[in-house]
Formats: sequence, C-alpha cells, structure tokens
Amino acid sequence: MNNPSDETAENLVAMAKALYRHGPNLPLNERAVLQIAVARGMRNIGMIDEDLALFSIAMAIERIVDELVMSRSSHALERIFDRTRELQEAHGLNQDEFWLAQDEPQEHRDLTREWTRVHDLLYFAAFDEYGEPNIAAIYRYDRARYDAMRERGRRQVFQQGRPN
Repeated sequence: MNNPSDETAENLVAMAKALYRHGPNLPLNERAVLQIAVARGMRNIGMIDEDLALFSIAMAIERIVDELVMSRSSHALERIFDRTRELQEAHGLNQDEFWLAQDEPQEHRDLTREWTRVHDLLYFAAFDEYGEPNIAAIYRYDRARYDAMRERGRRQVFQQGRPN
C-alpha cells in the first residue's frame, strides 16, 4: 500500500481503495493507522470536510476501543465487569437481566458511572495516540459538538452526500 504521509489526492484515493479492498484482512492497528491517515490526508487537502473526517477517524478509534473492551485489556474495566457481575449474582440476576431504573442499587449506578469514565479515558488516549488531540479535546470538552459532527459525517457516508 502507499505511504500514508504522501498526501496527494491521487495517492489518497488509491489508499482509500486499497483500504476498502484489503482492510478487512489487515490487523486492527494497521487498518486503523491507514484509515486515519486517509481521513486526515483528505481533510488536510480539502477533499472531505471536518465532519466526515471526524466520523472516519472516530470509526477507527471506536474499533480499537471496542477491541480493548472485548478483550478485557483494561484492568480498570475488568474490575468493573467483575464487580458488576458479582452484584448481579448477589441480587439473583442472570447475566442478561437488569434492574428497572427505580430498583437499581446505588452501587450499580456508581459502577456504571465509573465504567463510562474509564471508557472515555480509553477514547481520549486513543485519539491522542493516533495523532488526533483536537478530536480528543472535542470529545472530552464539547461532547454535543462531537456527537453532532460525527452524525453529520455518518450521514454523508450512509445517506450518500451532505445532510441538509
């Protein structure tokens, strides 16, 4: 595949096509690096707008964070998973059962808040690690803006063009 640092429109299009063809066969990290490089390059030369770039980059980061969560690579999340399961068992709930909001124990609410905090830290770290501290800052400090930009970018991909 082409060098991600070579940001000509032709090279970026070729990289995007290669990502589409070969991406599913690449290791997650390599696929993420390539997807982020393509989105960043296209954004930097004006081929795509900030919303579509954020969406494309966010999709790569989300897969990375999801893999961390599913593989239980985060010790903090592992502790929360284990304690949540213990709490469910202590209350006679199966793994796929949950409390009604009014019956949820305070400890479970606290664990949910802690899980969200740790999960968000994984996102911040991943955006920074993959060279997108500006997106990390938007995610962290202006979540409504992040969500709106991500949604506008998603619509461009899945609704074939710019939203109204």
